[in-house]
Amino acid sequence: MASENEKGFGLLVPLLVIVLAIGGAVWWKLNERWQREAAVIAERAAVAAQIAEQQRLLVRWDDARKVANSAPRVALSGPVTQLQEVKRAVERQAASGCLARPTRELLSAMGMVIDGFVVFMANQADSRLRSTEKFDAAEVVFGRYHALLAACAKA
Repeated sequence: MASENEKGFGLLVPLLVIVLAIGGAVWWKLNERWQREAAVIAERAAVAAQIAEQQRLLVRWDDARKVANSAPRVALSGPVTQLQEVKRAVERQAASGCLARPTRELLSAMGMVIDGFVVFMANQADSRLRSTEKFDAAEVVFGRYHALLAACAKA
């Protein structure tokens, strides 16, 4: 016949197994949560870095656009080339998460501005009007870009 100590030990082992199983399940769920939170933090950091890079490129874009706006028609090829280089740099930039759509808008607006200058350089009868239309359309798209970028930065 088993003593009282042996009976108590017999109950202790199953209780210990149950406690370890529950503890393991809790740890597993917490670990999953921690990994999800770490992934969200990493994605936010990546998007913040991408936004900072895009802002740096926009400063270059604005500088090149100011030069192009003040250049005579015959001297526009250099400034337009600089605008194209900035646009290509934005194209090469990795845009992930919420920054993908604003980047598409930015590239579209940049393309419209470049096309406007190319049309203006053609020096045809309606070049000024057509280029102005492209510049005005680009400003609308730049506005959408800035709104989307602000929403992305808050997310």
